[in-house]
Amino acid sequence: MIINYVGKPNRPLFCMQMVIGLLIFACLYSIGASAQQYAVGKRNISFTDPSRSNRNIPFECYYPADQAGNNVPLASGAQKFPIVVFGHGFVIPASAYAWLGDSLARNGYVVAVPTTESGFLPSHGAFGKDLYFLCAQLKAENSNSSSFLYQRVWPKAAVAGHSMGGGSSILAAAEGPAVDAVFNFAAAETNPSATSAALLVNKPNLFFSGSNDCIVAPSVQTAMFNNIPNSCKTQVNITGATHCQFSNNNGTCVFGQISSGCNSSPISTTQVFGNIMDILLPFLDYHVKDICIRGQSFLQALQSQTGSVITNNCTSFPSCGVVPVRLIDFRAHKSNNRVLMQWTVDQETGMDGYAVERSLDGRTFQQISFWPARNRTSSLERYDAHDQNPAGNGVWYRLHMKQMDGRESYSPIVRLSATTQNLEILSSGPLTNGQAYLTVYAPVQQVADCMLIDMTGRCIDRSRFLIKPGTNKYTIARTASLSPGIYQAMLIAEGGKNISKTSLLLL
Repeated sequence: MIINYVGKPNRPLFCMQMVIGLLIFACLYSIGASAQQYAVGKRNISFTDPSRSNRNIPFECYYPADQAGNNVPLASGAQKFPIVVFGHGFVIPASAYAWLGDSLARNGYVVAVPTTESGFLPSHGAFGKDLYFLCAQLKAENSNSSSFLYQRVWPKAAVAGHSMGGGSSILAAAEGPAVDAVFNFAAAETNPSATSAALLVNKPNLFFSGSNDCIVAPSVQTAMFNNIPNSCKTQVNITGATHCQFSNNNGTCVFGQISSGCNSSPISTTQVFGNIMDILLPFLDYHVKDICIRGQSFLQALQSQTGSVITNNCTSFPSCGVVPVRLIDFRAHKSNNRVLMQWTVDQETGMDGYAVERSLDGRTFQQISFWPARNRTSSLERYDAHDQNPAGNGVWYRLHMKQMDGRESYSPIVRLSATTQNLEILSSGPLTNGQAYLTVYAPVQQVADCMLIDMTGRCIDRSRFLIKPGTNKYTIARTASLSPGIYQAMLIAEGGKNISKTSLLLL
């Protein structure tokens, strides 16, 4: 089923309402509604493809960092980042797409823009193979202990490009399984034919074009779009956009537009970038980062965008009001001069086990124990582990979760101070008959509000407890408004001076 959207004129009102709502929500409850933003690091890197006579493939790499700069370290922590490989247009330098590299890196992507085939006689076929090779090789860097991306690459990649690079991205996607999603800007026909190769690209696709493009008409992208066999494909024709606005009006590109008599646009390049990123980020977050709720964000972005004519057949995504996740909760607290760590998992299958890791500085972790997985898929599983010798004034813990097929992931990091002075949720878990519990520590008796937040960020229940000093267990009953599923429980001390959060399963 294909749905055509014409951008609605009420976007400013819609955006204002959303901004006001989010600001009020954040100010009252300190709940971040957007993804973490990073600084941007940049490196010039070169790989060699041994399957093509050791062909050298240099590229500009943009990546998430703690501080901006050239050759700075990757962002600290254990977060894994997916790959985006982007192909430049004909004789357009890779630097013309710094705007895209910066935007995606800030949002948690590693972006590679190869500089190959930049002359006046490019090989489209070779360029497509370069794009594909980088997708595969950058994924493999996760296992390369000498790489700055070691153990930090999410196992999915998108391939993309502009003009010649856009057509070459279709050639790359037809190469094999290393590509998981495709997007492109004003994709041009190539030799071999990208339009024909599109018949082999059974992957999610997002096409952007400009109605004022006289270099590569939108009808060229429409032909490719029509040949894509995947059930999820979208074409966004930005009204008034030109071919060169996608490359930040690079001088080489603009010269071609002037020569063709089509170098004017009624909208700014900044507006074009905004229209792109509004739609592109939720597309990538859903298909490449595997963030389920971003599928609905993608549909909402399509419906609310102004100034674009949109053809879309991604009409629905799985319901994510409550998302089944493997790791429901991971907590740590002191107990009789030891540290007790507890975690709960759901739908446990294909797991090898869980390594408990400890750090004294929050950066370097060492394994202190390993717990084999039970792999009983029909039930929730609770694990307990102890650190018999906690050291220092503060210590950090995390779970290294290992699957039998070699894939791995990490839990959020939990910091345990030498003393606990604040109200804190120590653990949580499900009970029968529609109830769940929270184990709470409080240094003194106090009143606290307990809020339940669903996975879309909505507060759907609120209750008040008198919290007694010490460690106590409190029960939350599921009402008619609370359907079974996973929620975030947030305990807010009176006056809002102390907030503690955990995940919670209601049966």
